[in-house]
Amino acid sequence: MGVCLKKQRVAGVVLVRHHKGFCGSFGGGKKPLTPAPSPVERERGAEGGVRALSKLRTPFFKYHCGLVLILMLSWVIAPPVWAGGGGAFEGAGGPVFMGALMDLSELERSFHSLIEVKGDLQFDGKPIFLMGGGAGFGGNETRLGGMGGGGHWSLIPKGTAEFNRATLELGWGGFLMDQLLVEGNVGAISVGAVIGGGSWTLHVSKDAQGEFGDLVIKPPLYLELHRSFWLAMPYVSAEFKIFEFVGLRVSTGFWLSISLEEWKLPDDRVVPGGPLKAMVFPVFQAMLAFGG
Repeated sequence: MGVCLKKQRVAGVVLVRHHKGFCGSFGGGKKPLTPAPSPVERERGAEGGVRALSKLRTPFFKYHCGLVLILMLSWVIAPPVWAGGGGAFEGAGGPVFMGALMDLSELERSFHSLIEVKGDLQFDGKPIFLMGGGAGFGGNETRLGGMGGGGHWSLIPKGTAEFNRATLELGWGGFLMDQLLVEGNVGAISVGAVIGGGSWTLHVSKDAQGEFGDLVIKPPLYLELHRSFWLAMPYVSAEFKIFEFVGLRVSTGFWLSISLEEWKLPDDRVVPGGPLKAMVFPVFQAMLAFGG
């Protein structure tokens, strides 16, 4: 037999619980209601809920809200049935769009604060850097394939910088491994990882100005540096079939890269030191999948 509680105090917060019409355990039948809480009690409960929610504003909560959203959408759109749901792609490929919450403050400091790094979008005051690429995979419960992509961003010179153009490029690719967990009528949930590598490329230049003789005597500035890295990108993914041959695949995960080499010039001469040796940041992906 269930018991209705009018009020409960937890960690100094008053929680008010009441049900419309009846209370009790499953199959316990309807029971008379206890007196409804007063407006003052309801207001206290609401204030306690606001204080409790405010404690959730941590980096973990912010960066993992995408995972919670994926699981909720998967449950609503693709009710899980174990084995034989038919909602997962056995083979698919298509374009991938990715957002990365990168922290490039180390890059700014390496330029002695002569550049400003801005993302393509903003989230909670933090820059989001957008990338594009493609992916393909095939298999039943265990699916194998590949994924790759890249991005290009302008760095804003400021102060007494002796250059007026600076760009950062990122290119990456790797082997994709994906394990199906839950398959529904029109979708599925899976976990996986991309294992591979890539490189950062930095361009710094100053536009040519002056007459021919001036440019010959003092050529314009142009500098190119690159740094390779190894990459692991674990993720959780949900896919939904819009039609039998096309669907949407959304993922959230983490970028983990480490460089075992220094920055290099185009002729492979080593430039010691420099930023972006190890990078860890959240990533969000959306793939338009074509297949079956």
